[in-house]
Amino acid sequence: MILKTVICALAATSLLMSGSALANSKVVITSMGQGGVLDSSSYTEEGRFESVEAIFHPVLHPSGEYVYGFGVGGIGKIDLGSYEVTPSVYSDRYVLHRELLVHPNGRFLYVVDSSGIDVVDNATYNMVATITMAGIQQVTISHDGNQLYINQAAGHWQTGTQKFIKLDSMTLAIQEEVDFGARNNVAYAFEYGMPLDTSGHYAVVYAEGSTIRGLNTSTFELLPAIGIASKVSGLLVVEDAIYIQDNTNIINVYGIADGVLRSSIDMGYGVGAMAYDEEYEVVHVAGFSSSVGSVSSIDVNTYLITNTGTGYIGMTGMVIKPSAVDLTLQIQRMTPFVVQCTNDTTGQVVTFTPQASETVYNCEANGLIVGAGDQVTIAARGNAQ
Repeated sequence: MILKTVICALAATSLLMSGSALANSKVVITSMGQGGVLDSSSYTEEGRFESVEAIFHPVLHPSGEYVYGFGVGGIGKIDLGSYEVTPSVYSDRYVLHRELLVHPNGRFLYVVDSSGIDVVDNATYNMVATITMAGIQQVTISHDGNQLYINQAAGHWQTGTQKFIKLDSMTLAIQEEVDFGARNNVAYAFEYGMPLDTSGHYAVVYAEGSTIRGLNTSTFELLPAIGIASKVSGLLVVEDAIYIQDNTNIINVYGIADGVLRSSIDMGYGVGAMAYDEEYEVVHVAGFSSSVGSVSSIDVNTYLITNTGTGYIGMTGMVIKPSAVDLTLQIQRMTPFVVQCTNDTTGQVVTFTPQASETVYNCEANGLIVGAGDQVTIAARGNAQ
C-alpha cells in the first residue's frame, strides 16, 4: 500500500532513506511522562516509553522510526525501535509553541511560535532558516513539501486583520497572501492546528463564533461556512468530511462541501486527540475518563465506533505509524536521470529512467517486489535545478 511521499531535497544525491515493511499500522500515544505504541487493530500495547517530562504535539518522521515533540527543554525525540526518549535534541528560542512540523523528506523540522518560525536541520539540529512574523496562529506544510501555509491574526483582536500566507518551505520567502480583512471582534487564536484534507486543497483557516471556515489552498477562495453547536477543541479533515471535537465526549462529523451534519458520535469519554489511519479507514480517538485512558476507532464510511481499548492517562498527542515505508519517490528541486530501488532483504534491484514529464516515481510500479518485514532502500541521481 502506498502511503506518505518521501522527498529528496536540494541536491544531486544518491542514498535517500530506508525502512521496513511491518505487519500493520501502529497507534503512537504520548502522555504526561510516558506513552506507548499500540497495534492499530487490537489496541494491544507493543511497547512503552518513559520520559522525565511530557512530550507535546508529537509528529512522526516519514521513515516511521522516530517521533518528535515539544518538551520542556526544546524538541524531544522518541525512538520507536528502542522506545528510548531523548528529552531535548534542539533547544529552541521560543516560549509560546504553536506547532511542530516535519518536512515530508524528513530532513527538516519546523518550530512554530506565535512570533516566528525556525527551520531546523534534522541531522545536525542546527537552525538553517528563520522568519519573524507576528500573530502566527497555525502553520501546516503542503503534502509535496514545497509550501508552508500560515494563518495569521495581526493586531488587536477587535480591530486587527486576518491573513492566509503561503511561504516557500526552504527559503521562507512569501509567495502569496490573502487578506480576510478586519477580524470583526473574533479571536482567532486556537490550538488545534490547521488541518489539510488528503488532497491538500482544503485547509481549515478560522473559527468565527459558532462557524468554521475553510479555504481552497490553490485558489485562496473561502469555502462555505460550517455551523457548529459548541466550542471547538480539535479538528481533523478526512477526505470530504471534517471531524470536530468539542469540550465534551462528542465528535461531530460535517460534510466539507455542504456543511451538513453527518453524524454526532458520543465517545463515552473526554476526547483528547484524533488521527486518521488510511490503511484501516478509521479515525483513532484517544482520551480519558476519570482515571482510565481510552482509545477507540471510528469507521470513516459508517461513522460507527468499531473498537475500543485501553489508552493512557494525561495524553498529550497521538500519531499513526503506517504499516510500510513509502516506495514512492518524489524529487524536489532536482531532475533525476536514474532511480534505483533495492530490496535489501531479497537482493532484488530495480533501476529505471524516469520520463521527463514524471514527477513521482513508484518502485513497485516498476517491478520491485516487497514483502512484510523487507528492508528497502530508494536512491536517485540527477542534476540539481
